[in-house]
Amino acid sequence: MAATTNQKYPSTEEVWDRFNKLKDRVDERLHVKDTFDRIVEYGNEHPIVALSVIVAVALASIPVVVFVSFAITTIFISFLGFVFVEGTLLTFGGVVLSAILFFIAIFVLGLCLLATAAWFTFDMAVQVMHTAQDRFQNRAKYKHETDVGKKIVDAAEKDCH
Repeated sequence: MAATTNQKYPSTEEVWDRFNKLKDRVDERLHVKDTFDRIVEYGNEHPIVALSVIVAVALASIPVVVFVSFAITTIFISFLGFVFVEGTLLTFGGVVLSAILFFIAIFVLGLCLLATAAWFTFDMAVQVMHTAQDRFQNRAKYKHETDVGKKIVDAAEKDCH
């Protein structure tokens, strides 16, 4: 994969070399250096005309510069407004989400405490019932043993008389 990626996208050095070669070809075909040298020579020979051309170009570029600066400023202010609005919405959403999660956590904690209290109450009730049942059975057993003992004693007394 890495080999195909490198073949698909040339390195920065290769791009820079291609750019320099293209620039050199344009310089050769259009004779840019020669043309620029002739313009400078003409400006040195006719300074008033050169100054007039420079002033005309500068004055003609003012509306372009104003428009570009207005566009950039508008884009920047729109971006800042978007960031502030989105930041406000994200903050409000975060606060609402935090509040909802807090109340859900409190509700779940309350349910857990209620379930725990119900469990301990039920466990205590079962223990009380088992204790009462054991006591009732012990009393009945003791009463039965006592009744049997009385009957034996009574039967012995009857036999003696």
